Amino acid sequence: MRRKIPLIFLALMLLFGLAPGVDWVDRAAAEVNLSHRAALSLEVDDNVYKANKDLTMDYLGRLFYDFGLNWVPSTHHLLHTDYQLGGKMYADENTEDTIINQLLLGYTNYSIPTTYLGLQGSGKLRNVRDAEEDYFKFIGEAFVGKRFFNTFNAEIRASYIQFDFRSFDYYDYWTQAYGTQLRYDYQRSFSLGSGYRFERKVYPFNALTNVGPESGNILLMEGDERRVDNLHEINVFGRYQSFLFEKVPFLINIAYVMQINDSNSYGDSYYNHRFLFGWSQDLMTDTNLHLLGIFQVRDSSEKVLIPHSYSIEEDDENYNQVQVRLTHGLTDYLRVQASYSRYWSHYDYEDLNFIKNLYAIGLAVSF
Repeated sequence: MRRKIPLIFLALMLLFGLAPGVDWVDRAAAEVNLSHRAALSLEVDDNVYKANKDLTMDYLGRLFYDFGLNWVPSTHHLLHTDYQLGGKMYADENTEDTIINQLLLGYTNYSIPTTYLGLQGSGKLRNVRDAEEDYFKFIGEAFVGKRFFNTFNAEIRASYIQFDFRSFDYYDYWTQAYGTQLRYDYQRSFSLGSGYRFERKVYPFNALTNVGPESGNILLMEGDERRVDNLHEINVFGRYQSFLFEKVPFLINIAYVMQINDSNSYGDSYYNHRFLFGWSQDLMTDTNLHLLGIFQVRDSSEKVLIPHSYSIEEDDENYNQVQVRLTHGLTDYLRVQASYSRYWSHYDYEDLNFIKNLYAIGLAVSF
């Protein structure tokens, strides 16, 4: 039944999201914007399996395609579709060849002055050649926001998330989440905001209990209750866009996220501090430098040798990351880019720690 929920939700979103108040008679005046973006890169990965020792290096090719459609059937309605196709193929370690399909459908209504509300749903399907790490992730979300004094923006969101790891139920979960955010904007060059999000995550197996002696060795056994995690997330963020020497534009994004996870399963309660930093800088005409940093510090309130709260999702793993990317536009549509990325983790159990370096060069086209 859980696997049917995403399809039902998307059908309902299309049924009720597309219909309200749309002026179908005025279809000729509708505005449709299409965008296409594709990138092809050749890469060197010095630690394919994120191992602690006996590292495996390989060469790979990566292909990415993104299609976007914004349809404004009337003044107060926006329909949005985004489809992404990504894939990577290794020269030798072909069991790690991966294809990712991701589709997002959204509807936003602006009928009430200074107010917007909407629905969106997205599905992500990952297929790996050896089929041992395939998964499907669905997110359905409703939101409403309001603008005050043309400088403050307040928003609330509610979402349902389902994660289905095809080969092993241990990583499966379904989630209900609620959040709010307040942002201050100054002349489109400076933004500052803060938000709170609560997430209740339920797993399809029972929580683990420590039945070992006090001050003794840890002995984990399955309890009688389903594992449930309650996550509180507080974030602050800022954005600044300006010019160096009155000529060279740059953009800075910074964010701090504190996560407090309260789990009824032993070893899965923790505090996590996440710091994000982004910098984009024009070096010269048609040449840009981008820097991204993600740094995390996790403190578990219950010590275990092997943490069982890390995620199998490649876009949500508990590691640190630094990326430097240089792009140069050859034409209005075509650009060449080169990047270096470094990933690393720090666990109490040293055999889980890894360092990974990724070197890439490629072409990107957009129109």
